[in-house]
Amino acid sequence: EAMKEEMIAHESWQKSHFLPYGWLFKIAWEGHARTKMQLQTNTWFLSREGVHFESMKSAINFMESAEGYSFKDVKGCKIFQTEQRKTKAKLKFDWEEGDDSLPEGWFKRVTG
Repeated sequence: EAMKEEMIAHESWQKSHFLPYGWLFKIAWEGHARTKMQLQTNTWFLSREGVHFESMKSAINFMESAEGYSFKDVKGCKIFQTEQRKTKAKLKFDWEEGDDSLPEGWFKRVTG
């Protein structure tokens, strides 16, 4: 548990009440893919057993085959995904003040 607290403090891992007890997640990469101009994210997961997953699908597959996980845990993960999508969608429409490349008073936003 102390190691996980260090990962939160120094490596940008986070807790979510939607994930099973003892699980962490980390936004490993966020940006625009070259082929699609959509905001993309790559989220990693760390189980309470210390198993690392690079997708929610693999994390859920693990839960479905491992002891100690319930339907509620899987459902929480699906809710986590929905909430992450909402957050990402909101970023598409957040306007921010322009920089020196724009006329004074103009705003900019990321589009997808």
